[in-house]
Amino acid sequence: MITAEFLEDGNDEWEGIPSLSIGQKSDFEIQYIKVGLLKLGTKHLLLHIHATDQCTCFKSLKINGNHIVIGFGEMAHFVNIENESIISKKLDGYFGDLYTPDDFDLTNCAFSILVASANYLHHYTFSGEEIWKSEMLGIDGVNVRKVEPPLVYISGEWDPPGGWEQKIIQLQNGKTKI
Repeated sequence: MITAEFLEDGNDEWEGIPSLSIGQKSDFEIQYIKVGLLKLGTKHLLLHIHATDQCTCFKSLKINGNHIVIGFGEMAHFVNIENESIISKKLDGYFGDLYTPDDFDLTNCAFSILVASANYLHHYTFSGEEIWKSEMLGIDGVNVRKVEPPLVYISGEWDPPGGWEQKIIQLQNGKTKI
């Protein structure tokens, strides 16, 4: 079983563990985070995730089998733990949150992973293949409130602060339900 956790700076317990660098490190780097992966409770891999984006308000991770998805900055990173391959997807605006069927107590595999950005909702496979991208759902945040297949209930921020509008989109294709 794979587990993962965000690590604080100065955490020397992970020194000497194999590591991967994700994202481009630069002299102008605003932030970076570390994620420690454990396999059967043993330290397995350390991920250094760099963000040169101005908006690094949110971070989240989800695990499914041998895949981990990490959202940070304006990116969603899809990591295959078995072969250590990485697919990074640039989002439209800042990263907001990640949602899986488990978050909504869905036992069927109605979807893989939903990735919310400042403006859109994306449906990806855990290996990083985009299934669909919604129409613009907000200008300063998109939140998934509930998933009841075949529908996704979202809130989109259109007039900050507090200008949230509710919409319903179709889980199959991300189109707004009229």
